[in-house]
Amino acid sequence: MKKQKGSIKVYIDGENISARKYRDIKRLVDRLDKNSSLRVYGLQNDPRTKAWSQTSKKDAKLNDIRLYGRPSKNKVDKKINKDISRDIRSDDGV
Repeated sequence: MKKQKGSIKVYIDGENISARKYRDIKRLVDRLDKNSSLRVYGLQNDPRTKAWSQTSKKDAKLNDIRLYGRPSKNKVDKKINKDISRDIRSDDGV
C-alpha cells in the first residue's frame, strides 16, 4: 500500500490473496481514504484468480489487471513492481 498526494493505491497479487479477503481490504482502505485506488493482478486463464475478475465486475473501484501470454515465473510480481515503480515516478514528477 502506498499513500501519495492524498490518495492510497493498493496493489493486490491475486495469485496469493483470495478474493474472499476483498471486503476486509476495501473496508480498511476506505477508512483511511475514500478516494483510494485498488488494483488486482492475475494471469488471464488462472482459475485461482477467476474470483477476482468476478469481484471487479461487481465493484467499479477494483481494477482487474489480467496478464496475457504464457505463464512464467513471477510474471504477476514483475508487473506489480513495474506498475508501482511507474506510479512512484509519475507521482514524484520525475
